Amino acid sequence: VMGFFFLLGTNDRKKRDDQQLLIERAEMAGAVERNRIAREMHDIVAHNLAGVIALADGARFAAAKNPAAATEALETIASTSRDSLKQMRGLLSVLRDGDSRADTKAPGASDIAGLISEARRTGFDITVHGLEDLPTESDELYQFTVYRVVQELLTNMIKHSRDKRGVLRFRSTGNGLVLSAENPAARMPDNHKPGYGLIGMSERVKAYGGSVATRTEDGHFFITVEVPND
Repeated sequence: VMGFFFLLGTNDRKKRDDQQLLIERAEMAGAVERNRIAREMHDIVAHNLAGVIALADGARFAAAKNPAAATEALETIASTSRDSLKQMRGLLSVLRDGDSRADTKAPGASDIAGLISEARRTGFDITVHGLEDLPTESDELYQFTVYRVVQELLTNMIKHSRDKRGVLRFRSTGNGLVLSAENPAARMPDNHKPGYGLIGMSERVKAYGGSVATRTEDGHFFITVEVPND
């Protein structure tokens, strides 16, 4: 009888331990998901706000002498803001019970041309090489990673290029992609603190065994990103 009750108590403890383990795993998964969403929100907001700020500055200076250009810039600001809001809503929909993730398709390699067009609409002079090397046939997660890397590279150039121009290159390595960006470097104030964009980009590509390297040379800032796809 004592052995029976001891075994019963042991089973109850094991069940409680298993339940606690499931709860902890669920909480950990929730924390990971929240961190992922926060990172995606940062990328969306930072990229679109950089473009909106550049357009707003241009519209402000053009308003007096060229009202048509100012109006066009304001229309682009409205379009960019609506697109940003749409992306945010799609991202945040995963937090609502009953919402289907299948309704929100992640952007991929085929959407990168749109990012480049958006950058040009802000007045940024971007030269692109190797667009045909984009991995349009790769799995969705890999394409999404490349899309976010390109988005951050463009955001960084728009925010920090000295004279609003830059070069973006794509090169296929056979088992992955190398992306490189170059722009004239603006002088940073002494109290400037690095943002989270480069950190987030590094975290993304590390999941594929990739790397991010930066350097400044002859007044130009260079970023090279390797994203293997073995």
